[in-house]
Amino acid sequence: MNKQRWFVITLISIIMIILTACGSSATPTLEPVATNPPPMDTPQAAAPTAAPQSTEETASDSAQAAYPAPTIEYVDYNPYPAPVEGEMLDWVKIPEILASGNVSEVFQQATLLVVITMKDGSTAATNAPAKDEIFKLLDQCGEKCNGIRRVTEW
Repeated sequence: MNKQRWFVITLISIIMIILTACGSSATPTLEPVATNPPPMDTPQAAAPTAAPQSTEETASDSAQAAYPAPTIEYVDYNPYPAPVEGEMLDWVKIPEILASGNVSEVFQQATLLVVITMKDGSTAATNAPAKDEIFKLLDQCGEKCNGIRRVTEW
């Protein structure tokens, strides 16, 4: 009899603990902001002409103003440089640009987009006709293209 009594007391205690832990918590509610009442010495102001809004509408409006709805922003992931202020150039203009001696880096992406960085930091881009064509042009360029940094995604 004694074991059954302790078993029942223990079982009830465990159930109470579980119900207390899993019970619903009080959800915070928004209350309208109270304005300061006028001092007792002055006469009451005239009643407002518009009907006051309900408490629920005021609370939801202020909640929306304080916490705007989240938005999803899709951003393309590209860890490699892209033309920033440069323009897309025709492939036929590239040998002339390389021969000018103003190029500091040539970067070839896997998509065959070639980003050319000039010594002043500006960039331009072009689409190569085939893989490593830009590096063939650098080899053909000669002495002026020896200091150009070559970068590829492959």
